[in-house]
Amino acid sequence: MNDTYFSGHYAGMNRIDPASERSVQDWLARSLEHYEREIGVHCGTIADRSVLDIGCGIGGTLHYFRQHGAAKVTGVDRSEEQLGICRRFVTDQVVHADALDFLSTHSEQYDLITALDLIEHLPKDRIIEFCTLLRSRVRAGGRIVLKTPNMGHLFGLRSRYIDFTHETGFTEESIRQVLFNAGFTRIRISNAYIGRKRAKAVRLFQRGLELLYNVQLSGIVTPNLIVVAEP
Repeated sequence: MNDTYFSGHYAGMNRIDPASERSVQDWLARSLEHYEREIGVHCGTIADRSVLDIGCGIGGTLHYFRQHGAAKVTGVDRSEEQLGICRRFVTDQVVHADALDFLSTHSEQYDLITALDLIEHLPKDRIIEFCTLLRSRVRAGGRIVLKTPNMGHLFGLRSRYIDFTHETGFTEESIRQVLFNAGFTRIRISNAYIGRKRAKAVRLFQRGLELLYNVQLSGIVTPNLIVVAEP
């Protein structure tokens, strides 16, 4: 399924025509604003830093980091189909490898490691191992940034099952538990991008449901969790 992940799933989800150079280039241009809003505020200084993106796909995140002056960008992905597009349009500094294999066999450390929409694809029994390896590959003063579907969201089940290759799902509590057990000591979990007025409206709606059903809903109101962790 990795061999057709882009043409069989990702391209359709993101309205990209795999046969059109213009379509790919337009998506990369549009993606800059998306990544700025979604993760830019969480990444800290990018200029002159060494960045690793695990599960880089066709290179949207790497493109964002290059545009912001990263000294070195490296991408890792299991899909040769997606890496072929990344090499053509973004950078050839990519490795065709399984995430855990790469982290366990490469000793280089990075200032910033991102893994966006990746951890939910890993088998449950390898997730803490993955996070422990992430910790070992971050330089002192560096950080990791993860994005994953929020199972505490009102429509979390759609995010969980929208992709057949998803293996598990996380709430803000369970992802914190995993990272703590992997050795991270500073963990911050935030909403993905959401406008202030919309966030307020969603929280008011959730408060009504909490009172109606006598439950406590997630403090993160967006469909995705943004996680920043430092050793």
